[in-house]
Amino acid sequence: MRYYIPSNPITGANLSATGFFEDTVNGEIVPQGDIWNPNIAYPANAMVVGADGQLYIANSANLDSAPPADVWREVGSSHQLAENLASASGASEVGFVQAGEGAVPRNLQEKVREQLSATDFPVVGDGVTDDTAAIAKLESSHAGRYVDLLGKTYLVSALPTNNYYFNGTFKRASDGFLFDAGYIGQTRVGNHAVVIGKGAGAALPKFIEYKKAGNPYNVIAIGDSAMAANTTARNSIAIGVGAMQNTVNGRYNIAIGLESQYCVNSNDGANTAGTRNIGVGDNTLRFNVTGYSNIAMGRNAGQSITNGNFCTALGSAALYGLAPLDLDDTTILNQTPLTVDHQTMIGSNAGMMSNAEGNTCVGADCGSEIKKGTLTAFGWQAASTLEVDSSFDGFQRVTGTTKTGTYVWNVNTITVTIAAHGFSAGWRVRIGLGAHEAQYMTIVSVPDANTFTLSTALSPTQNSESGVAKVIEWVTLMAITPVSDVMAIGRKALYSGKTCSNSIAIGAVAQFQSQGINNTSVGNLTLSAATTGTRNTAVGYSALRALTTGTDCVAVGEFAASNITTGSQVTALGRSALRNSQDGSVTATFNNITGVGYDSRVSGDNQVQLGNSATTTYVYGTVQNRSDLHDKADVRDTVLGLDFIKALRPVDYRWDMRDDYAEPYEEEDGIDAEGKPIIVRKIRQLPKDGSKKRARFHHGLIAQEVQTLIERTGVDFGGFQNHAVDGGCDVKTIGYDELIAPLIKAVQELASMVDQLRGSR
Repeated sequence: MRYYIPSNPITGANLSATGFFEDTVNGEIVPQGDIWNPNIAYPANAMVVGADGQLYIANSANLDSAPPADVWREVGSSHQLAENLASASGASEVGFVQAGEGAVPRNLQEKVREQLSATDFPVVGDGVTDDTAAIAKLESSHAGRYVDLLGKTYLVSALPTNNYYFNGTFKRASDGFLFDAGYIGQTRVGNHAVVIGKGAGAALPKFIEYKKAGNPYNVIAIGDSAMAANTTARNSIAIGVGAMQNTVNGRYNIAIGLESQYCVNSNDGANTAGTRNIGVGDNTLRFNVTGYSNIAMGRNAGQSITNGNFCTALGSAALYGLAPLDLDDTTILNQTPLTVDHQTMIGSNAGMMSNAEGNTCVGADCGSEIKKGTLTAFGWQAASTLEVDSSFDGFQRVTGTTKTGTYVWNVNTITVTIAAHGFSAGWRVRIGLGAHEAQYMTIVSVPDANTFTLSTALSPTQNSESGVAKVIEWVTLMAITPVSDVMAIGRKALYSGKTCSNSIAIGAVAQFQSQGINNTSVGNLTLSAATTGTRNTAVGYSALRALTTGTDCVAVGEFAASNITTGSQVTALGRSALRNSQDGSVTATFNNITGVGYDSRVSGDNQVQLGNSATTTYVYGTVQNRSDLHDKADVRDTVLGLDFIKALRPVDYRWDMRDDYAEPYEEEDGIDAEGKPIIVRKIRQLPKDGSKKRARFHHGLIAQEVQTLIERTGVDFGGFQNHAVDGGCDVKTIGYDELIAPLIKAVQELASMVDQLRGSR
């Protein structure tokens, strides 16, 4: 078959249509002048040659005039070639071979199909027309391919997941949310820099000269907007969306995590400012600008540090501060800028608000409320509420009470209505407005007892906004004196203490709720019930465990003075010293007592007990009693003499002490602050049956007989004591050294009588 085409194609003719220059009866072009057959149904716009030799367009049974085509050339089978090339598979008719020896010959269709774009399917990509069906066809035809979106936005009902899309966005039809198709982000390597992510290193020069002054060499920025503002910072690593986003200058910084070291910047040109920081975790060291040599690991660790140096924060929210979202629900506020140096916080929430130089807290929730006070604490929840009643900048903070009302937000003014709120202008309230996150705001004015106003630089998204207002805490203008030099070591040591300056608590639950100052305790549960007691020292498990308001007490030894509650000036040395009284009851409220030795007991106030019932006291020298005239008044010759001595009945006896019949036992006495049972050691008195009677005879007086003598004669003897008087135990004692003076008097009287007898001879 031979084909002819005009040298000048005729406009509007369908040159590729079936029947072009063809006689559909026999399929051949016939000689000029004998072509058109009115009985043949030609395709629309088919071109035929009329009997006059002119070129016509055949429409049904008519010939329409067409421009003359009197110049023809024979091209063999070019018409068929044109049809083939114009077909969907026409690219397969064209060969291709890549440059280079050994390259494999292929056709153009194979080569072109290596690239896939969204427009290969019937998409629009204007963000308005629904492209769901077209994208679905692409997804059903291909999987695991990289698809170029050509910078367009495609409206879809569901996000495609079979392929990897880039260089464009998908718009979700349900809410209009734009999803960046970033499976292949911006990647840049070389010149001692690695930059991966949309907007990462956006301000970096295109060519970086290594080690040239002012060049940002040796940088790694991975993540959207990571190190986006960097123009001169060097030797730094930023990995994570927004990591070191605002860094222009600086060096030796490592930021890993969402917006880690977001603000760091060596903006003053100093050698160290804004350098040598490490942040690992979302928002770590977020607000630090010029601080240097800081380490923060864990979400929000060190977030509120602004220019502190040499600080270490390890653990989620360690040295976190308070950083809520602003009323735009997007911007993160730093409401507790931490500015001091040399703080070390290790553990979740450790030293969360700490703003005093040199503070150290190790353990989850350890020192989590310390602000401007100085603290060293180790252990879970050790000193966790210390300074809870103080704001981070040292003013009275009120918590534990919620006040609820309503608010109206117009332009930059927020009017809050809460009945009888009790606030004053200048106070700060931590307030939640509607669905916005609670934040501190300063009261601008107080029009009346039920209303106050706040100010914000923001405006509501609509003309106005209103809803429920909830104040969860507030800060007055009253300054609070910071605590000083507190040490808490051990689980929940000084757990709920708030104002205990100059105190040391070492041991689990030591000084658990103490608010007193100048207390020292070493050992689990030491001073664990103390509230306002001050100047106490307890060493040994459970020493001074029950003391609440007592002062100036010293207890050394396991359970030493462990039952004292409100007594003061108590000194107990030895295991269970002064734990119980001489009658077996609990020693709780005695004052000015001393017990030395295991289980030493007193019977009342103002006593010293050496040892227990099994103890013998030995001394190398005599015991000296105070006898100075300057310490005595109303001195007289003793009225006790021979008659008193003669009335006494000296006896021999074996000891059968009640103390020896006291049997210790333990019982549960309530629940402590941790929900654990409180075990109290008590004494039960066994029947005195002589089983504890001792072997040797001793010599002395019977106190009850001396008491009877005193009552009968009406003459007092200072060596007798009834300890039941003034609340002591039912124990009677004799001070034998006070018998010396009456004995001397008796001897003198006898000597006088002897002299008289001699003189009468």
